[in-house]
This record gives sequence, C-alpha cells and structure tokens, in this order.
Amino acid sequence: MKERQTGIDIVKAIATFLIVFIHFFMSIGYYQTPIVSNKMILMTFLRWGGLVAVPLFVMATGYLKSKKVADKAHYMSLLPIIITYVILCTLRMIAENSVYGKIHTFKSGVKSLLSYQSAWYVGMYVALMLICPFLNRLFNSLSDKERRVFLASMIIVTMVYPVIPYVFPSYFQYMYILTYYFIGAYINEYRPDVNKLLLVALYIGSTIINGVITIINSKGGAFNPGVLSFVDNGQNAITVAIAATAVFLLFYKTNIRNGFIAGVVSSVSKCSLEIYLIQAAYNAIIYTYMGRKIGSAEEYFYYIVILVPLSFVLSWITAALYKAIYGAVSRLLKNAANTKHNG
Repeated sequence: MKERQTGIDIVKAIATFLIVFIHFFMSIGYYQTPIVSNKMILMTFLRWGGLVAVPLFVMATGYLKSKKVADKAHYMSLLPIIITYVILCTLRMIAENSVYGKIHTFKSGVKSLLSYQSAWYVGMYVALMLICPFLNRLFNSLSDKERRVFLASMIIVTMVYPVIPYVFPSYFQYMYILTYYFIGAYINEYRPDVNKLLLVALYIGSTIINGVITIINSKGGAFNPGVLSFVDNGQNAITVAIAATAVFLLFYKTNIRNGFIAGVVSSVSKCSLEIYLIQAAYNAIIYTYMGRKIGSAEEYFYYIVILVPLSFVLSWITAALYKAIYGAVSRLLKNAANTKHNG
C-alpha cells in the first residue's frame, strides 16, 4: 500500500503556527517599541522568520490547485469557506466586544465582514480561487522553458522593486500573491530536490538579512523595515520569497511514518483556516490579561514560548470542535434533503 505523503500537511501546519506566532508581535506592541535592547533585536529576527506564513499558504494553494478547472465543484468549494468566515469572525467580534468594550456594532461588524477587514487573507483567497482555473490554463499551456522564463519574470516584476526601486513600476509588486501561487504550481509540476543544508542556509541567511536591514533603518527607533516593506509588511520582498520557498522545499516531500504525529499534523492542516480566523479572539483575551502584568513589549520576550503555543492550542481545539459541529450539521442537512427528494 502506497504511503500517504504528508509533506504539504507539514507545510500548512508550520504556516498555521507561524500565523499565530506573527500575530504575537502585533498583540504586544512590538511595532511601537524602539529596537534598542538585545531582546528587541532578537524579536526583530524572529518576526522576519515568521513572516513566511502567508507565502507558505499561497504556495501550498498553487501546489494543490494547479490542475483545477472552472467547474461547478471548484466554485461550490468556496461556500464552506465563506460560511466559516462569517460564523467565526462574528464569534470573534463578540469576544472582542467582551474584552475591549463595544468596539464592534452590528453595522460596523457587517461592514467589516463584507470588506474582509476581519480577515484579509480570506478575501484574497476567494479572489484567487475565482481566477485560479484561468491561471492554471495559462501556466499549463506553457513549455518547460516558457514556464521558467514566466516564473522568473513574475519574481522580477513583483518582488525586486522593494529592494531595487524604480527598475519596474511599483504597482506590479501588488501581484506578488500570483507569484507565490505560480511558485507552488511550478514545484508541483517539477518536484525539485534541493540540498537540505542549502535550504536551511537560505532561510536563515534571508532572515538575518531582513533583520539587519530593519535594525539599521530603525536607527534605535520603532520598527522600520525600509525597502523591505512596501506591500503587506514585507511579504513580497525577494528575501522573504527566498526564505518561504526554502521552507516549502525543505518539507513538501516529507513522509511522517508515525500515525499519531501524522494525525496531529493533518488535523492542524485541515483546521488551518479556522485557526487563523479564531486565534485573534484568544489573543484578545490572553494579551489583555498579560498586559495587566507586563509593562512593555521587551518584557514579553521570555513569554513567547508560553503564550504563542497557548493561543495556538486553544485556537486548534476550538477549530477542531467547530469543524466537527459543522460536519455533523452538514451531514444532517444533506440527509434531510436526500430524504425529501427521495420521498
């Protein structure tokens, strides 16, 4: 019997944990705190190390969806995502009102949901899914050489500008999501093997470069990434793309033989959207409570190993519970519909 490949589950699980990790910095006031102490300098490097989360998700999407076509099944698969988005973001806003006071009204909540202010990634993902069958037709129609030239061109026009300004018009960098999608599609097509030590070195090296540039630009003040952060906090910077691609290539072919570990990783992977949507509610509770005991962002340094896993595990448990309930309700509705139809 062929062994199930768990590599993409690992990639998505890592990305899910890093989403919770990267939101730690926003929750503790890191971005408003001068980068002068050793703890703040270390947190700056850690922050850049975690920024590969969204790129990993988009590359995984390109890897998994590169053969999808514009059929009913593809578009109907968006419905559970939208339903989950509305339910969990509504619950999250209720939780935030309980913690912060009434910051969300019915009107502002509806507006937030419709504009994806509650979760920008969902809006991006839905839009990407609407056009991905046509992106796939483009990519799959190219020859091997054309694919290489096309991917290199996308990387240059969407990711070089932040590091080397004015070579290409800046507005092309807003298409960086498509570049990550095509990187994932390319990896799926050719399944490259790259030396793992080289991949680790590329990830660490890119993260160090980003941290050093940020520290130099900050000049003892608050977070200032300079040329690295023109779009979405630096997610389109070429150094972030190198780091994210290195992580993806490091794990995407990995097989986990231990059934329990494989099950845990698979569970996190399957709950990735729900974890992303609900973790802000737990962050509101956790960091509001901790803020009464901790005075500054710097003092949170040693709590990273406690608070991030705590938020992640609570979000994971809630996400798994939600999926179980959603699955049960969906089956009941489907059975009821079938019974009515057959009757």
